[in-house]
Amino acid sequence: MYKYENIVKEILECDILEGIKAEDIKMEDELVGDLGLDSIKFMGLFSILEERFEIPIISSEKNYIFFSIITVKDLVDAVQMILS
Repeated sequence: MYKYENIVKEILECDILEGIKAEDIKMEDELVGDLGLDSIKFMGLFSILEERFEIPIISSEKNYIFFSIITVKDLVDAVQMILS
């Protein structure tokens, strides 16, 4: 999980969030409440995750997994679940 955690945090820092460093992102941070993601940033995040991990998210049968993501940990767990 540590590998996926670092990659997700790097994506959030470099591509999605402005002014927040990866080392400041905690697993319990809420993507909306703490990190300020909106629906457009979520779609961008999912698109980047699809490319980075070569997985279908938006058009996948398992995309329902991503509807319940609240925290960074939820996101990391979902990526790990899709890849396993």
